[in-house]
Amino acid sequence: MRKENSSIPHHWTDSMIKKIPRIGGLCLDLGCRDDKDKKLFEKLGYEWIGSDINFNPRISVLNDAHNLPFIDNTFAIVSNIALLEHLSDPWKSFKEINRVLIRGGYVFIKSAFLEPCHGKNYVSYYHMTWKGLEELLKGCGFEILFIAADKNVLEMIAKYFMPIRLLQTIFRHVGRLYANIFFTYGKKSKSAKEFYLDYASSYYSLAKKQ
Repeated sequence: MRKENSSIPHHWTDSMIKKIPRIGGLCLDLGCRDDKDKKLFEKLGYEWIGSDINFNPRISVLNDAHNLPFIDNTFAIVSNIALLEHLSDPWKSFKEINRVLIRGGYVFIKSAFLEPCHGKNYVSYYHMTWKGLEELLKGCGFEILFIAADKNVLEMIAKYFMPIRLLQTIFRHVGRLYANIFFTYGKKSKSAKEFYLDYASSYYSLAKKQ
């Protein structure tokens, strides 16, 4: 289900929110920019701590995602939304995420794949394939619970390259139809499911500290 409710924060969808574990405790919203996701996590039972490398009066902590200023085993969940592609060394950052998570804690990720290089204040470095994301998470001590495609390449084209709103709408609907067909078929065919992931513009994923 796609984002229909205007109260859902940017980068999120209903489907993503439903996948967030409800275990309570501290949530580190890494690379949050501001407090737009604070109410979302508080509603799910977490105490929200927002951090970013750039100052904003609405964040809790000013820090670099590659060197987290927290003691080991602090957070129940770390939110890493639209940040991974902007990390110059994602392996270092995700080892830090693993360190500050409690045993059995979670990291929830949304990351770009077939999107153009983007960001005004942040540079895109790593637009990983889903296999690359697997290797990153496993190599940093995480058990992968799922990796799912969010938007597909046709929706991405509509967003970035269609100057006329009507064409954007047509491409979005065609893209969603395409996605639904392959997702439904993908439940029966591993190859079709992998094809769907191969042509995603972005992924969302949940992993657990081992």
